Amino acid sequence: MLKEADLNKGGNPNLSTDSTGLKVSDVGITRNESSVFQKINWFQENYPKEFEQTILKEKELTTAKMLLAVKQYELDKIRNDESEKLQKQQK
Repeated sequence: MLKEADLNKGGNPNLSTDSTGLKVSDVGITRNESSVFQKINWFQENYPKEFEQTILKEKELTTAKMLLAVKQYELDKIRNDESEKLQKQQK
């Protein structure tokens, strides 16, 4: 549903020239909910395998568990990137 909606892209509405005027509150969600949905959507679009694994391993999937999975994946990625940098520097 959110993918089809033409939502405001955020930022300062007074500076935006490409605004439709539609706000998240117009579709019945809060700014916080919009942020949460965007994070989950980002995870699904950019890491579909990891997203699917998260769904399959959880008996009861909640928003909190999904956000935790996103954060954990981001932290793991940062650690792996840092580890690779250190290994390259040591060579």
